Amino acid sequence: MSKNKITFKVLCPDNNHPERIYIIKLFLEDFLGMKCIINFKKDISDYKIEFGNKRIIFEDHFFYPHTEELSYIALSNIPESYSTLMSKNIPIIYGRDFIEMDTNEIRCGLDIFASSFFLLTRWEEFVLPKRADGLRCDENDLFVVKNNLAERPLVNEYLILLTDFFAHLGLELKPIREFTVFQTHDVDWVHLSTFGELLKNLKNMVIQRKLYRKSWIIFWRYMYYRLTFINPFNSFDDFMNFSDSHGLKNSFYFKTCIKGEKGATYAYNDSRTIKAIKNIESRGHMVGFHPSENTYTNETQFQIENNRLLEISPLAKGGRLHHLLYHSESFKTWDKFKLGYDSGYGFQFRNGFRCGTCFDFPIFDIYERQQLTLREIPYVIMDTAFVRKESTPAEMEKESRELIDIVKKFNGMLCTVWHTNMFKTIERKKYMKSYYNIIKYALNVN
Repeated sequence: MSKNKITFKVLCPDNNHPERIYIIKLFLEDFLGMKCIINFKKDISDYKIEFGNKRIIFEDHFFYPHTEELSYIALSNIPESYSTLMSKNIPIIYGRDFIEMDTNEIRCGLDIFASSFFLLTRWEEFVLPKRADGLRCDENDLFVVKNNLAERPLVNEYLILLTDFFAHLGLELKPIREFTVFQTHDVDWVHLSTFGELLKNLKNMVIQRKLYRKSWIIFWRYMYYRLTFINPFNSFDDFMNFSDSHGLKNSFYFKTCIKGEKGATYAYNDSRTIKAIKNIESRGHMVGFHPSENTYTNETQFQIENNRLLEISPLAKGGRLHHLLYHSESFKTWDKFKLGYDSGYGFQFRNGFRCGTCFDFPIFDIYERQQLTLREIPYVIMDTAFVRKESTPAEMEKESRELIDIVKKFNGMLCTVWHTNMFKTIERKKYMKSYYNIIKYALNVN
């Protein structure tokens, strides 16, 4: 059967229209590159994908009873555990273990659309209790973490299930994606602080936090860098030299808060910062935005910081919010200022698939109930997750290889985060070779 002449007709229950349109079109059009027409019917209770005389039915186990807009966004609607589609060994977030197949019709009890909507939109995170700091939920409370599913891109597994069903009905389809490597770097420091700033920070560490040993270590490492004229935070060329030799590009996300604003660690208009940005651009790599924690719930501050970056780098695109802070208005702000993409959805204390996918995808604003132009590029591997777990370089490489194999299996995007200020410091330098080995493994080069 020629797929080029097919437009799928999709029938589904007559409620939650924007949510259903988003997730159905994401699967059929964005992921599979096909066309579909969606019709809502009051007399049906399942999703029906029709083409010719063939039909795939996915039972609706979530949206159907939620007739009132946004009533599904509730803590009680987050399942505690999951069941399994046994014949396919696929976790079921919403649905039941049932598949019935014949020549022209397939019926499946797994609600791939609601399960995927749950993972991709992250509505779970807006109803879970906040951490003690009140900024975001505890990562350990997330469904995929509690159920040991963080290392499985379930949305990709659901997509493969759908393509298998199409194949059974005589239509061969594959996701329109290829495996790619996308290297990103948060630039939290550019140069060493002044001696006065060091003493101020150490005073706070000693008096307020009682970190005596850590303060002593920081002091002597600072003195070593000063006496040897080494800037441990200047790793830009190290990353770019490696990437240039393997045909890759890097994206560096700069902060632009200024002295006196919370989170300021360097001046965005300092000659050393500007030099670093211009060097990145001249070498054909990319500059992006790393908005400070001041922008978390403040659109005005977000715009101020974004404008500061555009003054220096007018073509800067995309980025990641510092400390991975997001709230219900965040993506609307990113979209408003046309940043193109966000890459902030990933884990802080482990690696894997927070959004359940290794594909980039358009953001859905759950409260405005609309798809944004902004896309999400979820990261899979981050250096600080290994540091927090106190992983050895060997453990870092082993875990990364396993995740890379998964991303390759689904022809996904391997998005990594490596902080520029943690690459060449005395305490982190042991991981430098591991970074090179991880990317080489992804590229199948020695």
